[in-house]
Amino acid sequence: GFKYPYGAVGSGTYYIKCDAVDCCYSGDGTDMPDLKKWDIGPEGLLTKVKYLGKRDTTELFNNSVKGAEAWSQVTQIPFAKIGIDYTFYITRKTNPDNTTDIITHRIDYSAPGDPKLKAGSILYGDFKVIKNITAFRDVFRPPAVCDADSVRSCDEDKVRKWERKYFSRSQPPRYATDKSSCTGPHEFCCPAPMDDVSNCPAGARTSDCDAKKSCCCA
Repeated sequence: GFKYPYGAVGSGTYYIKCDAVDCCYSGDGTDMPDLKKWDIGPEGLLTKVKYLGKRDTTELFNNSVKGAEAWSQVTQIPFAKIGIDYTFYITRKTNPDNTTDIITHRIDYSAPGDPKLKAGSILYGDFKVIKNITAFRDVFRPPAVCDADSVRSCDEDKVRKWERKYFSRSQPPRYATDKSSCTGPHEFCCPAPMDDVSNCPAGARTSDCDAKKSCCCA
């Protein structure tokens, strides 16, 4: 959630009604939520993007999508033998004012070379492009209970427990990882793909490397 004015101290990840705690926030209250950007990334040293042509596919609830553009994005993990493969399926909608909206229907992902990560898909339905960003921010405004002066930082052990129990499929905040620093033998912080730490493998996330937009490499 974001406190107002937008980005003010107190913006962060909030936990509500967990273990009888009305509201608490992870970290020290100055850290913005770490959100994954599901955009087709620009090409770079570690990322290759390729247009695959028009393809029929399906979106949420198995709804058919005819003639979607298919885009491949392959991102190599620095100093590792694996990469992350994404295939984006999009269509374009022309508006009366001649602007164009890009509608995402589906993202398939896999990590060839890493047997622990199963291939999967992210499915969208009734995707709408947000025009009024200011109003949309209210969606992420913490509830009133989180505005109380008594709200404090969550216990880190509790955050780890809640993340494992309720949010096992999401990217945990750095406070919920068991590994806090990249200081082991031969370990060092290496640049994260597209400067986005969400692209780092879960075992390569540490608080010191997160601050540098990096993964923990060895």
